[in-house]
Amino acid sequence: MQPYLNIASMKKIVALLFMCVSITSMFAQKKLAGDWQGQLSVGGTSLRLVFHIVKQTDGQYSGSMESPDQGAGSIPLDNVAVKGDSVVILIHKIHGGFSGLLQNDSTLTGNWEQGRSALPLILKKGIVAIKANPVRISNSTRNISGIWEGRLNAGSISLRLNFHFDKQKDNSYSGTMDSPDQGVMGVPCKDVFLNGDSIEVEVKTAIGMKGMMTNDSIINGVWNQGGKTFPIAMKKVKELSKNPNRPQTPKPPYNYNSEDVEYDNADKSVHFGATFTYPKGSGPFPTAILITGSGQQDRDETIFGHKSFAVIADYLTNKGMAVLRVDDRGMGKSTGDVLNATSADFANDVEVGLAYLKNRKEVDQKRMGMIGHSEGGLIASIVAARDHDIDFVIMLAGPGVKGSDILLKQTYDIMLSDTVPAEAAKAYDDIYKQILEDFMSGNDTSIIRKKIMSDFIHWKAGQSGKALNTLKIGLDSSSDKKLINTFMKDFSSPWIKYFIAADPRPLIEKFRCKVLALDGSKDLQVNAEINLAAINKALKKSKSPSFETKELPGLNHLFQHCNKCTIEEYAEIEETFSPEALDIMWKWLERNEKE
Repeated sequence: MQPYLNIASMKKIVALLFMCVSITSMFAQKKLAGDWQGQLSVGGTSLRLVFHIVKQTDGQYSGSMESPDQGAGSIPLDNVAVKGDSVVILIHKIHGGFSGLLQNDSTLTGNWEQGRSALPLILKKGIVAIKANPVRISNSTRNISGIWEGRLNAGSISLRLNFHFDKQKDNSYSGTMDSPDQGVMGVPCKDVFLNGDSIEVEVKTAIGMKGMMTNDSIINGVWNQGGKTFPIAMKKVKELSKNPNRPQTPKPPYNYNSEDVEYDNADKSVHFGATFTYPKGSGPFPTAILITGSGQQDRDETIFGHKSFAVIADYLTNKGMAVLRVDDRGMGKSTGDVLNATSADFANDVEVGLAYLKNRKEVDQKRMGMIGHSEGGLIASIVAARDHDIDFVIMLAGPGVKGSDILLKQTYDIMLSDTVPAEAAKAYDDIYKQILEDFMSGNDTSIIRKKIMSDFIHWKAGQSGKALNTLKIGLDSSSDKKLINTFMKDFSSPWIKYFIAADPRPLIEKFRCKVLALDGSKDLQVNAEINLAAINKALKKSKSPSFETKELPGLNHLFQHCNKCTIEEYAEIEETFSPEALDIMWKWLERNEKE
């Protein structure tokens, strides 16, 4: 809903990777083997999916999937699990899957799970003849062949997008897209069409760009995704700009041991990929597991090319610690159900990592701890509250108040950083708070929708047209429904419901470990003042033998020294993680190891 996006929303922009589900293989009674076809309704368009399922001699299933309307074929099915009439299909390559019920030998009814939503999908046995999408022949004297570079501007954040277009002999165009700040490269475009000075690029169904060419090397337009539009400008270049300099990113050879490792949870429903670094020489060593913030992150917590966790692990390992950093579910080598997962599930994942570490001879089990960034601080709090063998916790911009309070303060501060007048930001804060309360008032979505719509209409009636225009909120009633629908979608996932209600204070009060809580004074996402004060108050009620809370001047949410200190600036800053913050962490660890 919001024109001003919280961090979870920002991380989803142009995210072309899907989330995955976890399954186990079993036998089926009904005849699943064969070809199945269905249609997804996505953003007002239909997208055909075809599954080719084969039964193996051992009774298990394998196969492949096609998405003909996207030009994708022979995507392997990594696992097909069947129990009774229940069928679950996992596809690692696109981080997606299908779950449903066999109604009979010719009908499968269920959901295609993708992102944080589930779309209904009915599969019928047998294939209707698949025809390729008609190729649209461009009608223009312009030639867009070549490399195009630009930026997608979404509120407080800016992402680089690149397009590579090729003109075919029949005057049609093909192309691929890169999102380098997200590490997404070479995504094939579904459709590229040039008509006069007008250009349309569809990357995925309902995701793409529309714009106008002002000359042969400039495109001004909008990016469409998830019902939202964002301005985008593209420029034709001979070669892409170099990636931003990230001088702190560690490069081999290292002065320590570094192993890529893999392990599973107890029931094999989640598989983890990780990197374990430890000093050379005899151990065992004090050990930390690193825990990422909200949204799916790889083991290095890569954000805009910054690999914060690689920097932290390198620094601490060179100082004499062992460090485990892990891909989140659905990222890198890790699998697992992301669609229905909450911070509580991620806490379970951390406990699996701690159990793995206990089997490593390099690890001193009496000196094991956790370092959590942002939501990772909440996850560490869940674990430390119930595991009194934890030796230490370091919270980096960790939450000390309820998730709803964090989102409210975050949205307000980001709006002010976007030069939104304080009175307009306060007005938006009022309705945002009410909508969050409405959303948490029950489980009946129809009742919640009615409450939100009623409160929104009453709030809107009290605002001036100038204020609504400042907040980019339309005046007509049809825009109200679109905003409410978007809000209901954005806040319907189990993760966000859990996060809004989560209060870390009762958890922190149960700590028996040593604690260091750090936050940057310029953090727009987790406000230092209110969160550190809450953490300090809760720690005073705990049985922590030693704790310290510290606000670091001039640092943002990523612990970078900042100038404008906006979220957009994250990508512009060369520094990945403040050397002072690294030094403070190590000196605190070293000091507390002697106590």
